Amino acid sequence: MNKLEEYIEKIYRNFDEKDEETKILKEEMKAHLFEEAEELRNHGLTEQESINKVIANFGTEKAVICEMQLILKRQNKFSKALIRVALIIVIVASIFKFFEIGDDFLHRNENSLTNDKRTSLYIINNIISKVENKDLLDVNLKNEVTVLLDEFNNKNNNGLYYLKLEKEDNLNIEYEYKRDVSEDMIKDGHGSENMSNKWKVYFNRTDNQANYDSENVQAVMNKIVSRLPYKLGLLSNYLFVISGVLLCVYFLNKIYVKNSFSKSF
Repeated sequence: MNKLEEYIEKIYRNFDEKDEETKILKEEMKAHLFEEAEELRNHGLTEQESINKVIANFGTEKAVICEMQLILKRQNKFSKALIRVALIIVIVASIFKFFEIGDDFLHRNENSLTNDKRTSLYIINNIISKVENKDLLDVNLKNEVTVLLDEFNNKNNNGLYYLKLEKEDNLNIEYEYKRDVSEDMIKDGHGSENMSNKWKVYFNRTDNQANYDSENVQAVMNKIVSRLPYKLGLLSNYLFVISGVLLCVYFLNKIYVKNSFSKSF
């Protein structure tokens, strides 16, 4: 081991050489100093003269150690603060998100868009649940669907006046339901589709029924967003983003410190 290697070893004795970044910095310093010594030898200096000059130019061991410790101290202080703040934000965001999920679970029936029996979505979901696992619709099942639709329309002024069921694989009409309605009730036209694993449901609603369905959706959404847990859950999303930004700053800071050492070399 020559004098230049001893110089480097004495400097890094003061740092944790098991740390991966410290190892990298040590190798960078070593490569830089040996390259500079080689360049001086190419200009006519002896090996010993080039080593002495390199060490003199770079600084005494004590000065280099002090400079590195100062940079590391600042970096560690800043990095610890970033990690600490990011961790606190993640914990707070997780608590907020937990409240939102818990509230949604406790009020899942209230939050359901199919909770109101007067909505077309309610009856459509009931029909889908009846036919979901059926490969074919027998007469009894078709009658059950008809009864459901008749009961719904008798209570809701023929709001769901047309419905057909098709197999998803061949699109053959397996069931069709119709009720006569006046043209005034369907000026805007509100055809829609709903699909399950095996069945495709196509249905038409009157304008009044479509408006009622839309109002129901809006009422449910307003009820959800007005609750504090939902607002906390929304806030938690922003907090998670902020913690991610802080982590990015943390890693950028480590890169900056590494570059600071490299420039000092």
